[in-house]
Amino acid sequence: MIPKPLINLLFITTPIMAVVLGVASIFVHNFLATSGSDLKSLELKAQMLTDQNSLLHQHIAQASSLTLLRDQAPSLGFLTPERVVYVNLSQPLAQR
Repeated sequence: MIPKPLINLLFITTPIMAVVLGVASIFVHNFLATSGSDLKSLELKAQMLTDQNSLLHQHIAQASSLTLLRDQAPSLGFLTPERVVYVNLSQPLAQR
């Protein structure tokens, strides 16, 4: 036979534990429900940044192409040389 004080304690603690576990369950479910939408939002931002990064890499590649630089050189003040002179030194430029 279970003693009466233990039965009284069980009658008091069982409903309290049920309420505490129910509230905890609600908090966990609410957290998990909002975490999914937060994760989706972060994944979309990551995809957008990856796409933007790819476009910037393409822009850099196009802007640094030799053809584009050759076409833009005259408007920037660069001239095509009339003749090229090579200097061939038999001795080094700097000596100790």
